[in-house]
Amino acid sequence: MAAWPAIFQYNNWPLPEQLQSYQKTPNEEELNDYLRKHDKTPDLAWVYTVIAGMLNILVIYDAFAGPAYGFAGLLGWPGAAYGDGWP
Repeated sequence: MAAWPAIFQYNNWPLPEQLQSYQKTPNEEELNDYLRKHDKTPDLAWVYTVIAGMLNILVIYDAFAGPAYGFAGLLGWPGAAYGDGWP
């Protein structure tokens, strides 16, 4: 439902007057002017988005395959197996 205005704008379908500029992509000149005159907030936001995506992938992996303990238990290291003093 939140993407409907973007779908209408992309296909050039008529929109109510209140939604004419809602979530509309700025033209290239406005975007370049904004990035030139302001700080690096969009770049920092991109970095945080990438980090959040990687964390989501790790959470999905953990839910699917369980926690990753590595090869320490296979190598016979003391305390490496779950329940042997592992915190």
